[in-house]
Amino acid sequence: MRSSEYYLTPTVGQAAVHFGPFLKMLRHRHGVRQVHILAHLPGWTQANYSRVETNEIAPAFDQLAPLYRALRLAGVELTPRDRQQFLTLARLRIEVKKTCRELKTDQEWDALRLELSRTNQDPHDRQSPATPLGYHASTPRLLETRHLLGREDWLSSVITSLHGSLPKKLVVLQGPIGIGKSSELHRLAVHFLSAEPPRPQVLFCELAAVERGNDPESALDLFLGTLLAELGPLDDAIQVAAREERINAALGCLEKGARPLLLLLDNAEHLLDERGSFASCWGQFLAKFLRCQHRTTLVLATKDWPGWFEGERLFLAERTIPPLSAEEGATLLQLLGLASVPLEYLRQVSEETGGIPLCLEWVASLVQEPMWLDRWDDSDDPDERASSGDDALTRRLLRLLDDTALFGGPLAARLTPLLERLMEKRLSAEAFQVLCTLALTALPLSKPALQVVCPRPSLLNELRSASLLAAYSQRTQVLPMVAAVVRSRLSAEQRHQGEERLTEAYRRWLHEGKAGEREMGAIVAELAVLSLKHQRFLDAAELLIPYGWMSYNLGYGPRLARLASEVMHQCDWGLTGEGECGGLLLSSVLTPFLGNSVDAEKQAADFQRMLALAAQGRVALQPATEMHPIHLLMVYHMNSRHFEEAQAVLEAGTARLEPYRQSQVEVHASLLAHRGMLLAKWSNDLEEQGSMVRVPSMREEVIALYRQCCTFLSTCSEASPLKSHLLKKRLSAYLNSLGYHLTRNGRAPEALAPLEQSIELGEEGYCNYGALAAAYGDKSQALMELGRLEEALLFDEKAMTEALRSAESGDALSQDEVWVYRVNRGRLYLRLGRLDEAEQLLREAEPRIHPRRSVYRLFAREAPTEIKRRRSPTAHEQEADRSS
Repeated sequence: MRSSEYYLTPTVGQAAVHFGPFLKMLRHRHGVRQVHILAHLPGWTQANYSRVETNEIAPAFDQLAPLYRALRLAGVELTPRDRQQFLTLARLRIEVKKTCRELKTDQEWDALRLELSRTNQDPHDRQSPATPLGYHASTPRLLETRHLLGREDWLSSVITSLHGSLPKKLVVLQGPIGIGKSSELHRLAVHFLSAEPPRPQVLFCELAAVERGNDPESALDLFLGTLLAELGPLDDAIQVAAREERINAALGCLEKGARPLLLLLDNAEHLLDERGSFASCWGQFLAKFLRCQHRTTLVLATKDWPGWFEGERLFLAERTIPPLSAEEGATLLQLLGLASVPLEYLRQVSEETGGIPLCLEWVASLVQEPMWLDRWDDSDDPDERASSGDDALTRRLLRLLDDTALFGGPLAARLTPLLERLMEKRLSAEAFQVLCTLALTALPLSKPALQVVCPRPSLLNELRSASLLAAYSQRTQVLPMVAAVVRSRLSAEQRHQGEERLTEAYRRWLHEGKAGEREMGAIVAELAVLSLKHQRFLDAAELLIPYGWMSYNLGYGPRLARLASEVMHQCDWGLTGEGECGGLLLSSVLTPFLGNSVDAEKQAADFQRMLALAAQGRVALQPATEMHPIHLLMVYHMNSRHFEEAQAVLEAGTARLEPYRQSQVEVHASLLAHRGMLLAKWSNDLEEQGSMVRVPSMREEVIALYRQCCTFLSTCSEASPLKSHLLKKRLSAYLNSLGYHLTRNGRAPEALAPLEQSIELGEEGYCNYGALAAAYGDKSQALMELGRLEEALLFDEKAMTEALRSAESGDALSQDEVWVYRVNRGRLYLRLGRLDEAEQLLREAEPRIHPRRSVYRLFAREAPTEIKRRRSPTAHEQEADRSS
């Protein structure tokens, strides 16, 4: 019997409760047709796929992974929530089949969940043939481990350390380059996924290779982001919270886990600073991790490990990955094509290379292709090479054994000369230039980007034939250790030229729409990094202002903020108008990630000067960029109740941006929305003062403005996926504002539709931090006005949960907002007749409402009059009369 803890229950308010309609909803969400999905599902017919969508038939279990990949390849951006719902509804549909029932074990569903999770994490997802209907394939694909040999006793000792009455919380697998650390992590994953119940949940997290630069803080940010995305609530507020709060949130998820968790972390060299000691941020995390009560084991794979002496060593196991024995190394060489070479020589090679599997693979390659060394004494005569007989292979191997420079010293010293020879002797000048550029990129590149850095595909074939590229089918990247050697050889001028080519490549890739959602965020971050390194601050700001949220959600915010701060401290960025504007904009965008407060008065003065420079033509700003200081200046004046000044800022900005209103729909919509925001705040202030003459007309204009914004964006056809993501995010915000103001103006029946659309977009990820809680809360208030009080309670609970989750992350703005939702709850309780609870909530919230949310203070102040009226004897008599 399966334990109920393995089921994922659909959340309330989801758009689809059956698997087929859920697939259809995903397609419609991204404008994908069935034919687009079928292009990645060979063997399927449209009739069969349509029957799956209409829920007439259920897919086979073995078709789920190909179907999930086909959705992604067709353009459906799948969030962690989508993945959970995909698995939940698929399991429900498969297990209720009346014929050909498939009752898969929890183990098999766990393996599938892990595979889909890794598919979402991997930006270079490999396309593979799908399973046709009626064909039963093997179990879901995981990374291959059957070729691994040796180390059985060592592996058993590692597994033993994870069991027992006091299982280890932290297991460190240490070994040099090429020893097989990643392979052993995958072997552990496969072992536990195939173990007998009770088995742990398995989560694999792969950090970037440390050769790309050791930045422990950024690595921890990405690691925590992965944990929270996979195990915790989907909450954008965590991206701007203090690191300690994010650590506490991640550990809280582990403590609440219903099942044991095996957490596998590759490339864990990022825990250490440049001196090889623990970075303080990782030390803080590990100390808390070891002391907290949870059922998680963290397994680290790392080249370097200084030893842990900070306490709680009872929960720690440090394991050095052993090299292959002489016999095991010889067996591996035989499998690699050297079976005809005498066994004694193969054992000798294994010993000479220290039993490092990667070195053995290089040896096997060199023996079978000696021209790679580009030395006449290491090559055969053409006739001898053509024969490639047993004697020839043995002679080549013996010559390699005599090369002490190749096999002596540590692994890095053994590999570097070989890599240098390949790069200097094997490659053409053009291929080497391509290699130099690819060595600078942090991302596996797709075709649009490659076309910029590589003039001909044949140059990539040169690199691939020399085994310098990673084995991705749809993306291209240089092997990390090769890239490290290449970068060390580049001059400052070569590096600069390569980074300029990469900038152009990233831009083309980003705007041609060939990148996935996670790739978009990573490209935005890398483009910003290159702009910052080259001190192009305005370029960085004009990228991050509209699109930075995509990279912040991936954990890049703190890294970008630190880099910007470092570079700006190294130069006088205020010498030119462009540099000053870029620096000020970057500071306003990235300061929250550094945990620093903003001087609102100084920022307002700076932005006033910036807009003056733009008006004088002394600096050219993109329209989306110019809207940023306009917005913050308006907010500054409105918070001070200087609405005429805010109106003047908006009118001046509207005049400057008039030429763009017809050609750029987002500019037009943004200007209308800012006028709506101004009138809404202004009317609230007039109401607080008791001056109601202009209020009704102002609020009707607010509704008309937001409705116009929503119409523009919902009917806009945008070819660029990048711009489409931005417009959906803004549409979600404007729909929420429209719904709120319709309810506020007594038109609750009209408010439900836009609020529901806003919630749908927000749950798909198209929203700013805190916006989903606001949408839930505003829908609750609309339902309350309609008398649908049970539904109102449900959405009030969802809003409060989201708001508290944000506040508990440490974000000050969210902590202020919690009192807004307490006012909403108090008003709802008042409508329900729960007068004592309503009174207490409103009394506690009223003095804590932030000035920018003064309308809620007005709500709280109005409530006591209603409570007093409801408690009066007259009210009781009227209630009794109605009852009789």
